[in-house]
Amino acid sequence: YEDLAASSTAKLAPGGEYREATIVFAAIKNYENLTVNQSPAQAVACLSRFMTICDRLVKENSGSFDKIMGNTLMLVFRESEGEKESHALRAARTALKLSQETSQTLSDGILAGISSGTVISGKIGSYTGKLDFTVIGSPVNLAARLKTEAVDSSTGIIISGSTMRLLKGRGRVNFLRRCSLKGKAREYNIYELCELRENQSS
Repeated sequence: YEDLAASSTAKLAPGGEYREATIVFAAIKNYENLTVNQSPAQAVACLSRFMTICDRLVKENSGSFDKIMGNTLMLVFRESEGEKESHALRAARTALKLSQETSQTLSDGILAGISSGTVISGKIGSYTGKLDFTVIGSPVNLAARLKTEAVDSSTGIIISGSTMRLLKGRGRVNFLRRCSLKGKAREYNIYELCELRENQSS
């Protein structure tokens, strides 16, 4: 509701606006192995704990818990004039803290993909049926693809070159490789996010 109120179009009809944002796709690492012997109720409880942690961290960093797809969560951090920190920095901090807290309570961390860029943010859907306030665009697709690459990283968190540049030296990263991603015409440099340097000015 806060995102909707801040949008340029207040009416409840399909429509959107161009916004700069960082998108995070995050999932519990080894979720299938973790829940293989669990009952449906236990699996739901595991997901609920994960989502509760995520919801708190997203709110602390002025982001949006956009949607749930199986055990994967889509998080959105939009550019905002009222925020002192960039959307990329807030997204990266959320992913790192989510990994840390998930490691302590549920499993051995998360698998996450993070990408930044211009998206269409707004009310997407039918004029007569389901309407969703979300974002669409290349950064969304790229973040989803990067999450699948995270399985081969030590931290489980992969960021795009665009996100790395927006961190402006605040992020300690390892270059992993240049690779082709499903559905993408060109190759991308992908980086593993290790930590943030929190003692520098924004």
